[in-house]
Amino acid sequence: MRTLNCPPDGYTFPFLLKACGHLPSFRRGASLHGNVFVFGLQSNVFVANALVPMYAHCGHLDYACLVFDQMLSSSIADVIS
Repeated sequence: MRTLNCPPDGYTFPFLLKACGHLPSFRRGASLHGNVFVFGLQSNVFVANALVPMYAHCGHLDYACLVFDQMLSSSIADVIS
């Protein structure tokens, strides 16, 4: 995709993250998580919902909880504003 100048979007990342969880490949999943920030998709619900199980499947429940807590706090902030 990158060679075709087609940037990943909120639909691409969940599929990639799901694959990382099934492998399991924590290193690749964490790298994708970094790219989520690069492309500005950290508040995308589909991406965040894919990050939680990816970290859980890779055995990093602490990271899964952190992502879930960030989702919760950002949704509360949306309701308040």
